[in-house]
Amino acid sequence: MASANSLQRAAKHLDELLTLERQIWLCGAGISVDSGIPLMFPLTDRVRGILKNPTGIVAEDTTQTAALLKTLCDQMPPECHIEHHLSQIGDLITLAERKTVRNVVYGSETFTDEQLKTAHRHIQIAIRHTVEFGYVKEESRQAAQIGTVNEPVTTHEYHDEFVTALFAERRAGLERRPAIRFFTTNYDTLLEDSLARCCIPFADGFTGGATAFWDPRNLESRIQALEFARHSAVIYKLHGSIDWVFTENEIVMRVRTSAVLPLAKNKNSRLLIYPQATKYLATQRDPFARLFADFRTELSSKAPTAFVVCGYSFGDDHINEEIDRALRQPGNAITLIACCSQRKTAGKLDPDEGLPPIIAKWLKESSSWNERIVVLGSDGYYRGSLTNRLDTKDILAPLDWWTFRGITQFLKQGPEMFP
Repeated sequence: MASANSLQRAAKHLDELLTLERQIWLCGAGISVDSGIPLMFPLTDRVRGILKNPTGIVAEDTTQTAALLKTLCDQMPPECHIEHHLSQIGDLITLAERKTVRNVVYGSETFTDEQLKTAHRHIQIAIRHTVEFGYVKEESRQAAQIGTVNEPVTTHEYHDEFVTALFAERRAGLERRPAIRFFTTNYDTLLEDSLARCCIPFADGFTGGATAFWDPRNLESRIQALEFARHSAVIYKLHGSIDWVFTENEIVMRVRTSAVLPLAKNKNSRLLIYPQATKYLATQRDPFARLFADFRTELSSKAPTAFVVCGYSFGDDHINEEIDRALRQPGNAITLIACCSQRKTAGKLDPDEGLPPIIAKWLKESSSWNERIVVLGSDGYYRGSLTNRLDTKDILAPLDWWTFRGITQFLKQGPEMFP
């Protein structure tokens, strides 16, 4: 029998990792693009468009907010997007609140703390609308698709397929397994919606039904109860969600769309999209501190664990620091499986194999722990170093295992995905 080629060997190794009982998934914006939800730069453009013409979306005058956002775009580096702008507004609010005269000068404009808070709220409402109903930017031969309440452009198809592949197919016929932990930076609700449609019980830290309140004590008991389920999941939304609201009574709520709208209009409440410019006075009302603490805890595992990162570009320093800490922790048994697009210039890979800088940094370190780093690249397979373990002659078709749809197909087919 002929020996397996390099791609078959890599696929077999990946298949073994994805069969581990304990799994953690970190999902970023890339998993929702095909579902009609834009990445950060198209989202930034759409938010600016909404603020210029807010009819039917923001029920207030947004002229001041549009001017502030333009100033931010002019003053900040071009690689900054709407999350950076929200962070900047949060910093400006903090500066304004420390002054006797509560305002700040930014660029050539002066903004009061109330104007800044209003702008922050307007931007979040625009983000919520875009993420919920979808937006696909204009391409060379295709007009932009703008989702509305009556005609959304979002689809659950790919998330449903992923959940089915992960639970019903990859774990078919198995007895009870530990709950799969999903950490996500996405604001959308596609993943939890798909889990529900596929009848996978899950915990998210809230108590209630269509309207629920943040209750971390219930999270612990709910996770324990899930141990008796054949398949189960826990969802941690590290950057908030389009259906989270911090009310005027300082309670964090998860609410359906019909309830979000009146709450969003209340100037004393705010959506919890991207955690900054907010004051959480008690731990039980601060989901983000608890969520990141759980992220650190889950990444500290003595049991063999597959930690799969998909759709995340490794651009969040806070998250990267937690991963770095976990990888270096003595005795930790997690294996990082990073799904990465590799950058090219003129058809050739950029320096460090075109990988995200933090991934390249980890792979270049001379240590035992970086053997627990596996990279599914668009042009290669890496483990413990920047040496591509695939022979070009073995790659007969473009590698798409690094994409959300590609890793879904691998969950379904395993090594047979590559004939």
